[in-house]
Amino acid sequence: MKGKKVYVVSARGGKYAGTPNDSQTPFLTTFLGFLGMTDVNFIYAEGLNMGQDAASAALASAREAIAAA
Repeated sequence: MKGKKVYVVSARGGKYAGTPNDSQTPFLTTFLGFLGMTDVNFIYAEGLNMGQDAASAALASAREAIAAA
């Protein structure tokens, strides 16, 4: 598994990336690193439970990040 590029796409109701409440990102980074996958890229759709405008913006941002990857 070494040398593989990994994309993790995560949908969340709140906004957690880069905060102490983000337990998902460090866990997956450690777990995938244990398997030899160290080139890990996270794409987030966050704030999906924060109203329709926030959800639409989050999905649009995630789609842009996927297209750029």
